[in-house]
Amino acid sequence: MRHGSVHYQMDFPGLNQVCIALGFEQNYLAALTFIQKQPQVIQHQKLSNQQQNIIDTINNYFTHQQSLSSIPLLEQGTPFQKNVWSALRTINKGEVLTYGQLAKNLNSGARAVANACRQNPIAIVTPCHRVVSSNGLGGYMGQTKGICMDIKQLLLQHEHAL
Repeated sequence: MRHGSVHYQMDFPGLNQVCIALGFEQNYLAALTFIQKQPQVIQHQKLSNQQQNIIDTINNYFTHQQSLSSIPLLEQGTPFQKNVWSALRTINKGEVLTYGQLAKNLNSGARAVANACRQNPIAIVTPCHRVVSSNGLGGYMGQTKGICMDIKQLLLQHEHAL
């Protein structure tokens, strides 16, 4: 994870071998990704109240289906990526769009949209998991099989989209 001010790891419900890694820049969420759980105890850095609120919101998403829309995000990416990521955040929980549908909404191509999804630094909050192919789940985080696809499926099941 490349964002430097504060890092935090939390469990990912449903997959014991994976945890969620968060990166903060000041009081903005800069990165959310998945990493293999490490057996050693992780020493967390001191968190601000705002950073702890972000963590609580993410935990509440898993336990109480809380919306993630209140989380302040670090502005990053190209103008095209920002446009795609903004569109992703308008897809309601429990719904999915195909890459083609999203591309049509953005007057773009499905491959360009898929590439922007692959570059998304803030998974779950910018819900690229809600975009699927026209004939299946598609990919997730640049992968079409393995643990990333297990995560995508679990997220969509959690949101009652499958």
